[in-house]
Amino acid sequence: MINSVNYANGNSYKVYTTHIALKTHFTNEKYDYHKYSKKLTVSFDKFQTKPDLIHFNKLYKMNDWENIILANVLDDPNKWIGEIADKEGKEVYLKWKSKIDSITYTVQKDLSKLKDDFQENFTVKNGGYPYLLDLYLQYDIDFETFTILSHVTNVLPYWEEKVLDKIVAYDILVKSKKYYPFLEIDVKKINKIIKDRFYWYK
Repeated sequence: MINSVNYANGNSYKVYTTHIALKTHFTNEKYDYHKYSKKLTVSFDKFQTKPDLIHFNKLYKMNDWENIILANVLDDPNKWIGEIADKEGKEVYLKWKSKIDSITYTVQKDLSKLKDDFQENFTVKNGGYPYLLDLYLQYDIDFETFTILSHVTNVLPYWEEKVLDKIVAYDILVKSKKYYPFLEIDVKKINKIIKDRFYWYK
């Protein structure tokens, strides 16, 4: 029988604390992964008692393990670490990475689905969802595009005030705020893409 304590080392502990920190970032409004230097204090003694240490050790040996965790926490913050470290988790990561590696194309592709009147995509009518949010909820655009557009246009405060639904919409807006700092984008390039689609965009 393999002694699970053998997997309780500095490397697997780093993966564990990163996983906890990322999960907390997306489930606790008060915690900011970047503000706290990607750290969350968790007892090593407590860590050693976990029955799934092998999965943290397995993840550490994977390339880009931090982003593997990020992609899967975005997909489901309550996903078990065993799934993240397995084939399912790798597939979620590869799909996410494909979008990130071609973020310009991702945004460009999704912009073609927006209404020609740029403002109409963001306007809230009678407390309902703006068109951009409807597109995301219908899986017509990626969350990355939704997040980037809602931030570069600085429309979130307006939505928070005007959208009546404070449950589904609120959770999406919070998730978007939490996700944006992870998106390393060239804002000038993104603005140019938007301007090319909507010629009068600032």
